[in-house]
Amino acid sequence: EFFFFFCGAYGGTPDGLIGANDGLEAKSPKYATHVRYISRIKTQEDLLNECPDYFWQCVGGMDLTERDRWYFVSGHRMMKEDRHKVHYVEVRRDERDIAKLRERIEMAIDYRNQILKSIGAI
Repeated sequence: EFFFFFCGAYGGTPDGLIGANDGLEAKSPKYATHVRYISRIKTQEDLLNECPDYFWQCVGGMDLTERDRWYFVSGHRMMKEDRHKVHYVEVRRDERDIAKLRERIEMAIDYRNQILKSIGAI
């Protein structure tokens, strides 16, 4: 089933919803990238430092769906050991992160509108 969520002026399509309270962002990267994720991303802080775009994508998913947890999931079928084929990190909702994301989205919308005005599109 396909879901699209709106939150004011932005929206998104979560890769998955789990039960009533969780969601996920799934990636299928190149082998070397997946190995890097396994070795360097153990916590949500690691995710923020290593892959900030994915961290904020998880925060956005929680904001859009009003859920408390999101999982960043990376998978690669060519890993020799089954335990390494799928790697995940739990990201917990933090209202400070939600507020920061919403502030940045508003800034982006304002910037977009300035550009559109400058070319006479609005």
